Amino acid sequence: EKMHVINIGHAVLSKMQCTIKTIGPGLTIGSENMLGITKTAIASVFVLTMCHSLGVSRESFEMAVSQFPASQSVAHLLKRQRLAYDTLRQTIQQITARKRTWNRYQKILLNTNISDEEVLKNALQEWHAAVDRQQRLKRRQA
Repeated sequence: EKMHVINIGHAVLSKMQCTIKTIGPGLTIGSENMLGITKTAIASVFVLTMCHSLGVSRESFEMAVSQFPASQSVAHLLKRQRLAYDTLRQTIQQITARKRTWNRYQKILLNTNISDEEVLKNALQEWHAAVDRQQRLKRRQA
């Protein structure tokens, strides 16, 4: 339940061996956990260079809010962070799906027993399935 603010250095946000984004000075990690939006981390963080970060616990945040009340600001922050979290979650799903598909077809392409027509057919079937999944997801969110 901590948010970390990177002061110095760079790290990588990754999921399922896919790099999602690089995090550098001034960026935060885990704000959705600190704010109670989610209890689990959405991805892993790996340090690229030596980093210095400032950790802010949920308790510290709540104590600061109680000493310096700003309910509108906190509500606005929660709204922004929920939106940012949802956007990041969707981005991670898209990137990991692309990576899995790419890896699957790299293996197929290395197998010389499969004809070009079969490779094309499989690729189109996977693309169609991915589009169907995205449409179902959008309908559920609407």
